[in-house]
Amino acid sequence: MGLRSNAPTPTLVLDLPRGRIDTGAAQSDRLVALPAAWVGELLECLPDGLDAFADRLVAPMVADAAEALEDIPGSLPEDVAWALSLAFARRGFGLVSFERWGDALLFVWRSPPATGPGFREFAARLSSRVVAELLGLRVRGAVLNGDGATLRVLLASPETCQEVRSLTVEGVSPEAILELLTTGDAT
Repeated sequence: MGLRSNAPTPTLVLDLPRGRIDTGAAQSDRLVALPAAWVGELLECLPDGLDAFADRLVAPMVADAAEALEDIPGSLPEDVAWALSLAFARRGFGLVSFERWGDALLFVWRSPPATGPGFREFAARLSSRVVAELLGLRVRGAVLNGDGATLRVLLASPETCQEVRSLTVEGVSPEAILELLTTGDAT
């Protein structure tokens, strides 16, 4: 159980004579380096494409995380978070961990490339889809809060996430939402 001893080594190759960046793997896709702020701006321009873009990232990220885990169903939450962090970090997307508030599970995304409104929708979609695919769960995501350094995404049923989004629009604080969730007063 736990992590594979032969987990992939993160590598980045800068081939300056050819003007290329890649991961050094045999089947490596070419990478393009952009300022992180541009990612948020690009996502703001693609409101209808956020889900499609997030969905495009799910399979390779799940494959990277699964490769790092020995036994996915038997893995500890800390091992799953480490494997997901590896998958996110290999793309320059930051690091992830989980926080538990009673029955509420938060996906904590540290050092995301952006934190604006468009990116928050993207973050909720990507984080919930990666966790759902990796662990075989039926979860969706709703961003509870965030600052320039961290986003906290609630992972829950689609119905609960919709209720949380409604409460957020009404101005209910993240702490009050978590209180509702942990006392069982929310959907």
